[in-house]
Amino acid sequence: MEEEQLTLSQSTPELPPEEPAAEQAETGIWPELLEDFARRELELLNQTYGLELPELAALREEPEGTRVLALFERGVPLPDAYAVVHLAEITAKREQAAKQAALNAVNGRAHLRRTTGVPVQEAAVPAEVYEQYRAMMPGWSDSKIRRSYQEYKKGEM
Repeated sequence: MEEEQLTLSQSTPELPPEEPAAEQAETGIWPELLEDFARRELELLNQTYGLELPELAALREEPEGTRVLALFERGVPLPDAYAVVHLAEITAKREQAAKQAALNAVNGRAHLRRTTGVPVQEAAVPAEVYEQYRAMMPGWSDSKIRRSYQEYKKGEM
């Protein structure tokens, strides 16, 4: 039974000593990958929320930046962490933007609305033309003669 009991040192083969260059290469790539990942997350954060943060350290200077970074360090994507911490502000900005968009949509067509001004006055029928209408159309009323003359004048333009 003594032979069957193996100690950890006997069952695990010894690994060759690591070379310093190989160790540096392994540890050197992680900081680069993490830095690249953090840079991409920061770019995404800046694009999503219209921020202009040059680096993650600048986020610490923000009022709630440490809370955002704490969530990011726990594995929450940076834009999501920012949204969680700044939910009230983001919601207020979106509501304001929606109100402004509605105002812009209404006011953007203001030039198409009817005015409440005085209607355009009809051009007076010259006396000579009026007499010609009376001679040719004896049953027409004065208003019908004016309408006919207005249509004739519109056609000339």
